[in-house]
Amino acid sequence: MLQYQTRKEFSLLALTLSVLSRHIKTQIEKFHSQLMQLTVAKESRSVAMETDQMI
Repeated sequence: MLQYQTRKEFSLLALTLSVLSRHIKTQIEKFHSQLMQLTVAKESRSVAMETDQMI
């Protein structure tokens, strides 16, 4: 396990981890949004193809 020499060093590391965590969360939310858009587009195309086949 790591040992920290100063409280300042520990605080800096904690802040860095917090910033990285927020960045990763933002990236995951962005990916999820893109995935949902692709899913909706795919479903829309499927419905359109089914409608065309019925006509």
